[in-house]
Amino acid sequence: MSTLLDRLLGLEHVQFGDGSDWGIRWASLPEYWVLFLVLLPAVIFGTLFVYKREARSVSRGMKTFLGLLRMALLLLLLAILFQPVLYVDTAVTKETALLVLVDDSLSMTFKDRLTDKEARKKLARVVGLGSPTGEVTEEDERKIDDMTRIELVNLALTNARLGVLDKLAKRHYTLKLFAFSSALANDPPLGRMEAKGQTTALGDAILEAMNQTKGQIILGLVVISDGRSNAGIDPNNVAQVLSERDLTIPLFTIGVGNPSEPKDIVLSRLEAPEVALAKDYVNFSFTLQSQGYEGETVPVVLKTQEGQDPPVEVAQDRIPLLGKGREQPFTLRFKPEKPGEFVCTVEVPVQDGELIRENNTLTHRLVVAPSTIKVLYIDGYPRWEYRFLKNAMLRDHSLEVQCLLQSSDTEFPQEASQGLTPLSEFPAEKRDLFKYDVILWGDVDPNGEFLPGNRTEKLFDGIVSFVEEIGGGFAMVAGSRFAPRAYRNTPLAKLLPVVLEDSDQESLELSGPRTESFHPRLTPAGREHPVMRLDADPTLSATLWEDPSGRGEGLPGFFWYYPVKRAKPGATVLATHPTAANAGGNRVLASLQPYGRGRCLFVGTDETWRFRFVRGDKYFYTFWGEAIRYLRGGRLFGSKRFEIKTDKSQYGLADRVRILARAYDADFTPIEEPVYAVSVETPSNQRQEVELKAVPKKPGHYEGSLKPLETGTYKLWIGPEGLAGEKERAFAAFAVAIPMREYEDPTLDRTTLESLAQQTDGKFLPLHDLDQLPQAVKSRGESISVITREDDLWDSPLAFLLVMLLVTAEWVLRKVSRML
Repeated sequence: MSTLLDRLLGLEHVQFGDGSDWGIRWASLPEYWVLFLVLLPAVIFGTLFVYKREARSVSRGMKTFLGLLRMALLLLLLAILFQPVLYVDTAVTKETALLVLVDDSLSMTFKDRLTDKEARKKLARVVGLGSPTGEVTEEDERKIDDMTRIELVNLALTNARLGVLDKLAKRHYTLKLFAFSSALANDPPLGRMEAKGQTTALGDAILEAMNQTKGQIILGLVVISDGRSNAGIDPNNVAQVLSERDLTIPLFTIGVGNPSEPKDIVLSRLEAPEVALAKDYVNFSFTLQSQGYEGETVPVVLKTQEGQDPPVEVAQDRIPLLGKGREQPFTLRFKPEKPGEFVCTVEVPVQDGELIRENNTLTHRLVVAPSTIKVLYIDGYPRWEYRFLKNAMLRDHSLEVQCLLQSSDTEFPQEASQGLTPLSEFPAEKRDLFKYDVILWGDVDPNGEFLPGNRTEKLFDGIVSFVEEIGGGFAMVAGSRFAPRAYRNTPLAKLLPVVLEDSDQESLELSGPRTESFHPRLTPAGREHPVMRLDADPTLSATLWEDPSGRGEGLPGFFWYYPVKRAKPGATVLATHPTAANAGGNRVLASLQPYGRGRCLFVGTDETWRFRFVRGDKYFYTFWGEAIRYLRGGRLFGSKRFEIKTDKSQYGLADRVRILARAYDADFTPIEEPVYAVSVETPSNQRQEVELKAVPKKPGHYEGSLKPLETGTYKLWIGPEGLAGEKERAFAAFAVAIPMREYEDPTLDRTTLESLAQQTDGKFLPLHDLDQLPQAVKSRGESISVITREDDLWDSPLAFLLVMLLVTAEWVLRKVSRML
């Protein structure tokens, strides 16, 4: 029955429960004086006036009854116009929640040393050290000095003797645990939390925790942190929002760390060459900053490690510390005695009481190349350029030269540096060709009889691989017979930094004999480039090339050159013809370009030997000596069958390290396995393998990644294991450190944590006073709130039925009484 009545009143959405309170309010009720002085009198007296004038034949009783019906109808219509609404208030009991947020950013990996003796003993008790009676030994105090902040928090929260979380859970219905750094994590493993976050967004974490606890009354938030918020919303702004709510949500902040200025030594900004020559001094420049060690002197050590050999100390010095964060530039130098790939480490031993140990070390990869350069020089016939350049190189003890003259008889002994075996043919196999650093290519007939079987295409492909993959240097010296025109449609054309004319005829006409000499014009890049620097004085060097006055201040000019169309995009033009030009500008005489890992040079004349007039080899070989050393530059980065490197040398903890590798077999053919494993040694001397995947469309190239889990220096190597493969293996190293944001200020920010607590009527406690937290958090038990539900009565079915009933009843009675 009550269901039918509810439907008639339109109350399907309103529920009455135990303890519910209900009532009716009028949504459009007029002022009381209008109701009682105007509307009600109008209804009463209007009805009386109407029925008083009705026929006298109707009895007074009937008129009175009909008048009452009319009044009821009008009053009902007025009531509907006033829009009555039924409301029901229901009391609902909600549980309270206490949110516990633990900072798991990387700054929580610091190890603090509290100087307050009493605080040290309290902290030992809080983390569960000491006897059940509370006695703490010096050994217990030393243990907490060796614990990170997150380890102390884990032990404190799981300390059964302290029972902080159990006490809080008994006083409150819900206890929710979160971890936060750059993001919020739900239900972290209690007692096993790890600090890996690279930033600390304290304000964001508080808001996100509250959003995830909607529907419950938040009794308060416990924040366990060092207070160093370095990302996201300012936590003070969040605290202000919490304090302005109808019911303030208190923040109980637990400070972890040492508020006093830490003692620390920081090494940064290491500068050193990536490549050096054996028996040359190498400088390692860096910056040292210190805090808390003013007036003390510390040793700084440079160590090198080749492959898996133990590190070797190669340089040491002592630095008097200025302290107070002041920068102290310093340089260590050493002379590598042999070629190889080395991991170089600059370090200051960890000092007593130092807070951050990971920033005492800097790592650098150094490739030490042999002091000698291996050159293969091939030319077609004994032109003057070949004769003088060959002789100059043979006299240079820093070079190991082997020459091959294409026009010579088979019985002719090819020339080579002392102690080297003369060549009898061009080294066609990659394993032989790849032993050289630089190839000088003269006016060679590409179809000549200098290669067994005349397999020039294979030879040219090998030279391209020598430059592109191994980092070799290649120079072509133009000649009147073959170079470069005969190489237009060969693989060697890719190495040339110039574009040739479309037809040989055009080039031959332009390169015909000249009766007057000319001096090249250096480009701005040429004036600065070491290849073109004939003298330490750049002005004199340019004068020697260009002879601008025309009075013989410069070197003798050239009569012949080979005209090319233009330089390739990306090539560096070093010198041009002073007058000869085409649509692309002055004709290029000398140009260079990188190709793959190597370097290429084109010299458009074979008359640099004229520089020897009166002056001998002074400027002639200065040019060619610098050119050879420049071309050798790409080769210095390693010429083994294997190469391994990372995209950076320094990473933050938990960054992804990208590993790039290259692998060839014994014949220098790219290895094409789908997966290739490289070895990794972690800072804690743990060894593991990382599988790299083959790079599509790049045979022999592999790529993969590694996610470091600890700070320090990592070592990588690729190649065959064992002593036999030691010379073939390639090595690399990279350093992992805590991100700088978490390093910037490792001290406890007590001011911020106290401010957050004060603004929200909470309380700040250091970690060693964690046992006071349950007393500080006031229990509210259950929270009762009132939920109000409303439903309109004026548009209900019952109101419509009553109106129709009153109208019908009055009409019927008036019909019966003959009043219609």
